[in-house]
Amino acid sequence: MANNRILRGLVYDKTTQVRYSKATLRLDPKEGIKASPIFAHSDLHGVFKLDLSNEKKYPDGDYLLSVFHQEALMETDPQEVTLPLEEGKTFNKVALLGRDQFSQSWGVIFGTILVSLLLVVSFYYAKLHFDYPIPLDDAIIYQD
Repeated sequence: MANNRILRGLVYDKTTQVRYSKATLRLDPKEGIKASPIFAHSDLHGVFKLDLSNEKKYPDGDYLLSVFHQEALMETDPQEVTLPLEEGKTFNKVALLGRDQFSQSWGVIFGTILVSLLLVVSFYYAKLHFDYPIPLDDAIIYQD
């Protein structure tokens, strides 16, 4: 049973496949489980290991695995982990999204909105100008 209570995994960037070292992992018990949150860090290769073999300290049930890193954001909601772990489910890959990638996507969205607004204003101005043109003769004032 102890083998099914060691959670291993890898923290990596979904886009670049770069592994994140020193990522902080937090395993929170869901409602109904009397346990404290468990913390761990990924090593230099992005690999982490959570030893949950102490059944009194980490009772059976559902937990949520979250990952934090200063250069990245979690791509999805926290992963659900059930103790004891099922055979073959002792290794989790946690995909993160680099903050620069996140800001680039928001920059593209902002740029698209800005260009769209500029086109709408230009179209409105052109339509207004064509509907109500200023005759050239009225624009010239002659003084005698």
